[in-house]
Amino acid sequence: KGKRCNHQFSVTSGTIFANRKLPIRDYLAAICIFVNAVKGVSALQLGRDLDIQYKSAFVMAHKIPGSHRRQPNPRRVVRRGRD
Repeated sequence: KGKRCNHQFSVTSGTIFANRKLPIRDYLAAICIFVNAVKGVSALQLGRDLDIQYKSAFVMAHKIPGSHRRQPNPRRVVRRGRD
């Protein structure tokens, strides 16, 4: 919990690991598969490799490639005009 606002948070908040149902081990294995693939990996192949359903592999296959891009922090306060 935060000291000031008492808001509950987790180390996975704001990452691809937030709100997940699969174990982190599966996400890490999928990341390894993506990194080592030359031309990318289809969701069908990812599902076969990880022994998970196609639907889960599809969501995972769309989360991983975009996860390296920096996302803007919605809680960050931007002050303008006081530079």
